[in-house]
Amino acid sequence: MNIISGIARGIILNVPKGLAIRPTAVKAKKSFFDSYGNWQQKTVVDLFAGTGAIGLEAASRGSDSIYFVESNFKHCKIIESNIKKVEKAGVNSEFYILCENAVGIHKTLPLLSGKVDIIFADPPYDIAADIVKEMLHSKEFAEWAGHATFIFEAPSESSRKPLFNNMDLWNIKKSRKLGQSLFYFLNVKQSD
Repeated sequence: MNIISGIARGIILNVPKGLAIRPTAVKAKKSFFDSYGNWQQKTVVDLFAGTGAIGLEAASRGSDSIYFVESNFKHCKIIESNIKKVEKAGVNSEFYILCENAVGIHKTLPLLSGKVDIIFADPPYDIAADIVKEMLHSKEFAEWAGHATFIFEAPSESSRKPLFNNMDLWNIKKSRKLGQSLFYFLNVKQSD
C-alpha cells in the first residue's frame, strides 16, 4: 500500500501483520481522490482509519489538518509510523491521532464543530449498517458535521439493500462504485 499522488507520492506505508484491516484498492482510491477534486487546505477526519492511508493521501495532496480516529491501539501505532514517513517526504500537515471509537467523534472533538471539510468513514463492512444507523440518525453528529462532505465507503452489494433509507438529516449528493466498494458522498440537509 502506498501514497499515489502529491508530495509523498510513492511512499510505501506500513501495514499491520495479518492485515486485520481492508485497505481501499489502489485503483479505487485514485478514482475516489480524483473525483473529489481539490484537497488543498482542507480539514479531514478519517474515521476507522486503519493504516491512515486515506488521511495521509489527503495530506500528500495538500490538506492542512488530518484527524485519524482508530480504536485499535496497534493500528494507531502504525498510523504514527506512517505519519513519520510522509513528513520525511516533505508533507507538513497537522496530524492528530485519536485512538478511540469513531462513533462519538462529535463528542470527542467538539472544538471542530462546523470546521471540518471532509469526513471519511470506512468501517468494517460487517458493521457498516449499524454505523450508518448510529451516526447518520444523530442530530448532534449532523450539527457537528455542519457543511462537511461525509464520504462513506460501503461494500458494493449494499446497493441491493440500501444503507441510507429514512434519512431526515442527510442528502446523498452522489454515489460511485469503484472496484468492490461504493462511495457515498453526503451532506447535511440545510434548513431554509
